[in-house]
Amino acid sequence: MRPSPPNRAAVDRPCITAILALMGTRKHTAGLLGLALLLAGPAFAGPPELDAAIDAYLEKDYSEIALIRRYADAGEADALAIIGQAYLYGMGYARDQDLGVTYLTRAAEAGDWPAAVQLSRIYAYGDAGQVKDEAKSAEFAVLAAKLGDPAGPRRLSQMPRDLVIAAGGGAYLSPAPVDAAPAPVQTTAPEPAAPSGESTILARARAGSPDAARLLARFCLRQNQCPSTRAEAHDLLVAAARKDPSAATTLGAIYRDGVWGGTPQMVAAAQWIGYAFELGLESAQYMLEDLPRDAVREAGKEHILIQLEARDRVAVAAAASSHPSGAAPPPGQLAASLADAIFDRAPTPDPVPLASGQRFAILADTPLSPHGDAAASCLLVIEKELDTGRSELAETALLQAAANAYRSLVNDPTRNGGLDRDAVTMAVISHEFALRQRPSSAPTALDCRRNYVPLLAAASGDKP
Repeated sequence: MRPSPPNRAAVDRPCITAILALMGTRKHTAGLLGLALLLAGPAFAGPPELDAAIDAYLEKDYSEIALIRRYADAGEADALAIIGQAYLYGMGYARDQDLGVTYLTRAAEAGDWPAAVQLSRIYAYGDAGQVKDEAKSAEFAVLAAKLGDPAGPRRLSQMPRDLVIAAGGGAYLSPAPVDAAPAPVQTTAPEPAAPSGESTILARARAGSPDAARLLARFCLRQNQCPSTRAEAHDLLVAAARKDPSAATTLGAIYRDGVWGGTPQMVAAAQWIGYAFELGLESAQYMLEDLPRDAVREAGKEHILIQLEARDRVAVAAAASSHPSGAAPPPGQLAASLADAIFDRAPTPDPVPLASGQRFAILADTPLSPHGDAAASCLLVIEKELDTGRSELAETALLQAAANAYRSLVNDPTRNGGLDRDAVTMAVISHEFALRQRPSSAPTALDCRRNYVPLLAAASGDKP
C-alpha cells in the first residue's frame, strides 16, 4: 500500500488525465475526477502559484486559467494536461477538440503518462473529433508504459500484437507460443455443447421471448457455448430488440464491446441503446452517457443527452434548495474517498441497518447516503452476476429488475444524499475498486435481489 503523501501540495496536485484514462469514455467527470488519481504518479511539488491556480481550476474556478496556460506554454506537463482538458471539454475555454488533443500530446511528450493513455483511447475509438487510428493508439499506449503507466503491459497485451511491436513495445508483450496451432477451418460442424437447459432457452428465444433471446446471446456471443449458431443468436436478439428495451441495451452492449464483428461499433451501440431509452428504459441513459459523444451524435441520439443534462440541472437545484446547508460534498472530499478506494486505504465499512434489523454489507463508505452506498454496492454485484450468464432465465429477469431499481436510486439526487452526476460517478468508482480489492466484503447477489424493495423504501428517508 502506498503511504499517504506528507503535505497538502502533494495531495492536491492533480494528474488530471489519469482517472479519465481509467474511465474510458466517461468524459463528463473531468473536472472533479482530476484530483482522484494524484497518487497514480510520483508526487510533484510545483510552483505555489501554479498549485493554487490548479486547485482553483478543479473547484471550477477558471479565473487563473491564464496563469496555467503560461506554465503550459513553458512546457510544464501538469499545466499542459490541464489546458488539454480545458479545450477538450470546454472547461474554462471554448471547446476546441483539436487544440485539446494538441495540448494532451505535448503533455504526454513532456512525461505525463495519463495523457498518453487518454490519447491512446481517443485514437482507438476515433473520439474527440480524431480519425480512428489503431497504430497511433498503440504508439501512445507504448509511450504511456515507458513513462510508468502501471497498467501498461496489460493494456498493450489487449492490442494487436503487430502494432505494439511496430510502436516499439515488444518488450512489454509475452512471447508468442512456439507451436501455435493453426486457425481452425470454418465448417458447418455444431458449436460447443451448451449447458443443460440451454436448448429450452433456444426454443423460447425462437418463440419470441426477449429475455430468452438476451440469455441466448450471452451464451452464444460472449461465452461461445451455443445450441445453435452465433448468427441465429444475433438475429434473434435483433428481432427482440425491436420491441423490448432490455434486449436493445443488450444488443447495444454487444456492438459496443466488439463481440459481434470483432471491433467496437460505437454508432450502432448508440442507436440501439438510445432506442431502448426511447422505448421507456430509463436506465439506458447511463450506458448512452458512457459512449463517445461523437458516436451518439452520429447515431442521432444526442438530443437524449441534452434533455437529460437539463433535467439533471433542475433536479440538483431542487435537491440543493431542500438542504438546510444547501451544499453537496466538496470535490476534495469526493476525491479523497476515491483515492482511499484506489489505494485500498479505507477500512471495511460498517453495514447499513435495515428496518427489519438486518445489517446490510456495503463495499465503500462514500458521500452517497447510507442506502445510496448499499444500492451502489448491489448494482455492481448484480451486474457482475449478470455478466457471468450463470443465472436461470427467471432469476436473470429478477436480477435485472433489481439492478434497474438500484441504478435509479443511486442517480436520484433526492434519495442519494444530494449528489450530482459527477459526484455519483466518483462514488460508484470507489465501490468498483473496493469490489476488485476485497470481493469477500461485498453483499451477495441473492441478498441484493431479496432486499431491494426494503432498501428503496428506506432510501426515501435519506433526504439531502
